[in-house]
Amino acid sequence: NAEELYLKIQKFLPSNKTNTIDLSLILEKAEGDNEYLKDIIQSYITEMPKYLTELTDSIQKNDIIQVAAHAHKMKSPAALMGANELKEVLSELEKKGLEGITNFDYTSFGEKATLLCEKSIEELRKKLENL
Repeated sequence: NAEELYLKIQKFLPSNKTNTIDLSLILEKAEGDNEYLKDIIQSYITEMPKYLTELTDSIQKNDIIQVAAHAHKMKSPAALMGANELKEVLSELEKKGLEGITNFDYTSFGEKATLLCEKSIEELRKKLENL
């Protein structure tokens, strides 16, 4: 059985728990309403790439005020989906942007946000298939 083999192999791989989504908050809010849950997850999958593009464009333009605004807009959806590491990265981008810090590595944080956001979307797509 392929699934059993995968589970056995997975035990020996290094644990990669960074940004593993935790849907406990959204499950609590859904109160058993699977259609609501599907809609919220689908909205995240659809909207976050758009927000991410806005964030990365702002970083490339060195517009730290807009970086802060876009990071702020992304924080709540990330928190709702339990993408906590993504939320932390976005919080840092927002904080530095609001403080007007110009000697901060926005590019590296933006790249990290991109990776974490893409990973959360990938995980949510899998969850959505099983709902």
